[in-house]
Amino acid sequence: MPPPVARQVLVSSFKKIDVKDSLNKAIGMFDKVTDVLIVFDRNAYRGILSERNILLKGARLGSEKVGAVVVSTPKISPETTL
Repeated sequence: MPPPVARQVLVSSFKKIDVKDSLNKAIGMFDKVTDVLIVFDRNAYRGILSERNILLKGARLGSEKVGAVVVSTPKISPETTL
């Protein structure tokens, strides 16, 4: 049996946020179904942001931007083997 590929688990709907947006805005976007935001710098992919990342980095919600706590993750294609 061949190994699974990314296409088999990809989702088409996700929430995205810009690196220059505030962490307050990001916190407001999390809900029961959304625990990760996809981070862009304009239209360029930069990584992900989760509530856990914000807490682990000890970010200050009032003054910091998403770019300060974004986690770089690899960009994959639908055919990437998992």
